[in-house]
Amino acid sequence: MERALNVINYLSEQEKLNLWLAYINFEYTFGDESQLIIIFQRALKANDPYEIYKRMIELYKTGKNWAMVAELSSIMVKKFRLKKEAWKFYIGCELERSKEQ
Repeated sequence: MERALNVINYLSEQEKLNLWLAYINFEYTFGDESQLIIIFQRALKANDPYEIYKRMIELYKTGKNWAMVAELSSIMVKKFRLKKEAWKFYIGCELERSKEQ
């Protein structure tokens, strides 16, 4: 995966995002939490942070890890407080979390 990140054509932002998301999914499925956080932080620096936060929250939602959903969504809404989509996403997460608990 590291090799692919070094070789990817950086003119294609979507391909780069897809590669980082695959790396995050791989670490979420087969890795440990500490390595996942490191990959997440690197992905934030290399891509649109809003998209990475959203995708990471979605990943935790599928795994029903509501504590991490709450933590990351509150961090996301603080970082992007002027972005209307961030608030919509946050409210959606809170509603879904309240239904599940």
